[in-house]
Amino acid sequence: MFAFNSVNVEGWGLYSEAITLPYMPDDGKLISLQLRLQRAARAFPIRAADGKVDAGKRPGIPGERSRTLAGLRDPGGGSIYVPRAGAGDRVLLRYLRILELRIAAEKQLGSRFEPLTFHDTILAQGLLPPDLMKKAVLVQLE
Repeated sequence: MFAFNSVNVEGWGLYSEAITLPYMPDDGKLISLQLRLQRAARAFPIRAADGKVDAGKRPGIPGERSRTLAGLRDPGGGSIYVPRAGAGDRVLLRYLRILELRIAAEKQLGSRFEPLTFHDTILAQGLLPPDLMKKAVLVQLE
């Protein structure tokens, strides 16, 4: 239950941010959007500009990955964390799996669906792969 996995934690973070967005003040919504854009920039350009081009192992523009990574800066001029290729995809996938689980729980429970109970049930499961999480949560919510 206390195991740490950045994919699970960041996936839950994206989900939490999405469900609270309508309740944020306008400046909070702008900050949230900025952070979402940074996460998207971290997750996707790296795939297009991989290190094989820089190493000459794949056709492309030499230095492409280096220039892409150098261009990922926050508005204050500092660099942002750049995960290895694929890590951002896994975080986004985990976020989408939580959304899918919520839809399944809402469908299963109908008018009995309670967001707080749903969230508590997910968190009570600890660290589980998405398929096992879905099964455990839906069984517990019956």
